[in-house]
Formats: sequence, structure tokens, C-alpha cells
Amino acid sequence: MQQLKLQGLNDPFILLKIIQTFREIQLGEQLEILYEDTALLDELFKVLPENSYQVLGPGPQGHGGPGSIVLRKTAATSDRPPSGGCRCP
Repeated sequence: MQQLKLQGLNDPFILLKIIQTFREIQLGEQLEILYEDTALLDELFKVLPENSYQVLGPGPQGHGGPGSIVLRKTAATSDRPPSGGCRCP
């Protein structure tokens, strides 16, 4: 599982970094995102194609930050516009 630690970062390119990392992981691989601002997730789910991921839930406890989510890549991402939002359980 890959992990992105984004706590304390105030970078306008954070969303792009997440998307690029997600594109680079293999099908079935998991990506844990550690974040501080839930608005980041709202924006992420607007741009990730809804059929490209599955939300597995919050990440392991003890990561030292306010938020964590684990996504599994279920399909290859493309450059086509997304057609929905979060497929949260």
C-alpha cells in the first residue's frame, strides 16, 4: 500500500499529486491518504472517475493526523471527465 502524508501541507498542487500517484499505482493496489481538510476529499471525488476506485474506509489508527482514507484502484484512470462523485460505502 502506498501512502501520501498531506498533513501540514498548504500546496495548491496537492490534488494533482494525489491524482498522479493514483494513476501510477497498479490495479488492485491501495493508496492511503492522510489529510487535514475534508474539503480535499470532496474535490478528489469530483475529479476521480467513479469506476476507478473503491473506498475501503479509514486508514489504520495511529497515523497522527485528523483524517485518513484508503482507496483501492479498480480500473485504469483516463483523461476523460468524471461522471459522478464519491462511491463511499
